[in-house]
Amino acid sequence: MDNTENTDSMETMDNRIRLLQCANELFYEKGYDAVGVQEIVARAGLTKPTLYYYFGSKKGLLEALVAERFERLRGMYRELDARSQRNDLRIEEALHWLADIFCGFFELSRGELW
Repeated sequence: MDNTENTDSMETMDNRIRLLQCANELFYEKGYDAVGVQEIVARAGLTKPTLYYYFGSKKGLLEALVAERFERLRGMYRELDARSQRNDLRIEEALHWLADIFCGFFELSRGELW
């Protein structure tokens, strides 16, 4: 792979992430129904075809945001489960960590994803 391919790949990922970040911010600020595709791409500094290329639609973009959040949540649960299997986690710690996981999960809805 030459530098051009590597740069294109990085730009491609940056565009996708930028769309996800901007959509997340706008959905939080205004609500899903109040935000249009044009507003998302304008904030991201991209075009509608770019959004449609990655996500197919505004709904596809929302689905990608939700999938990202749930994947992070699943990862946190897997880590909690692994620690409990090793018996290096007291019940009080597990409950505290579980509360942190849930609070952090909902904070992701308001804050940055990456």
